[in-house]
Amino acid sequence: MLLLLGRGASQYISFALVDLLYLYLALSCCDTCDNNKRRRIRVSLATFGRSLVHSHRCSLLLAPSLSPAPTRPLDPPTMPGIVCVTGAAGFVGSHLVRALLERGYTVRGTVRDPKQHAKVAHLLELPHARDRLQLFAADLTIDGSFDEPIRGCVGVFHSASPFFFQTSNPEQELLEPAITGTRNVLQSCLKAGSQLRRVVVTSSIASVMLRAPQPDHTFTEADWSDEELLRNVGQWYPLSKTLAERAAWEFYERERQHASWDMVAVNPCMITGPLLQPTLNTSCEFIVKLMNGKRREVPGGAMAFVDVRNVADAHVLAFENPAASGRYICVSWSTTWSEVASVRTNRELLSSLAHTNTDTHRDCCLV
Repeated sequence: MLLLLGRGASQYISFALVDLLYLYLALSCCDTCDNNKRRRIRVSLATFGRSLVHSHRCSLLLAPSLSPAPTRPLDPPTMPGIVCVTGAAGFVGSHLVRALLERGYTVRGTVRDPKQHAKVAHLLELPHARDRLQLFAADLTIDGSFDEPIRGCVGVFHSASPFFFQTSNPEQELLEPAITGTRNVLQSCLKAGSQLRRVVVTSSIASVMLRAPQPDHTFTEADWSDEELLRNVGQWYPLSKTLAERAAWEFYERERQHASWDMVAVNPCMITGPLLQPTLNTSCEFIVKLMNGKRREVPGGAMAFVDVRNVADAHVLAFENPAASGRYICVSWSTTWSEVASVRTNRELLSSLAHTNTDTHRDCCLV
């Protein structure tokens, strides 16, 4: 089954360029704007190009179909409860916390250190956070670290995983935290209580389609990346996501008779979109360097992209839809890397997009 997000296929490229322009404008200001100014800047999705960009908060289609889903808000949940989001301060985790709070859930977010105010302040400032958000300290590598935040929850969203490209010790810095962390979170889920009904794991397209070329092959959720190939060529992050997701499914199949919950995995492609967290995440940093010229070597080929707000909604639907099961590829549009890099030539268009707006729900908030 394919989880297809958002917009009509004929509009993918035009939307893609708008998204990248917004992203570049948002992040190119960071060298010259102080923190207060950055927080005041808005790029309005509600007013710019309304005829093209209806909303990023679109409906999602859980069906074996390539037809785009119509644009509509998600239906309200039938019974909001307490849920846990691991990696709550990250790029995806922050948007997931926001989406869950908006839908009425009480959220327990895990972070490395809740006392580091600069890294969690954006979460505490979210609407409804004062009443329905609690942050917990947790470490992926420590057994039992997630017991307290997960205990009593009806749902768990495991989005915590290290993500960077440069590493001197891939086993210790990437592979072990991703794999051990996934097992530790699922072990805590076994001790959470009978009210826990579903665990949603944030995986990646990197665990699906990185393998030797196969002519005329269409990738589906049944495909897995080649672990031996990834290790041989030193693709450590894709390997970490592949091994961690396999570890999750192996754990679930082994323990499912003892669990009150089932499990769903969301496999997004490269994620872009507005930042809620105060630091630039790895995927957006890579794109920004292409667009601002700091990375002069442009990769060949193409890449599929998805907006982070769609990814958050995908997780929510994967939890709320009783029929959801297995893995779901999450993709909105694709384009070539050369097209991404060419966005930096559109500085006049970029400057025309900047204006302030008080509609923070529909606006793209810049850091």
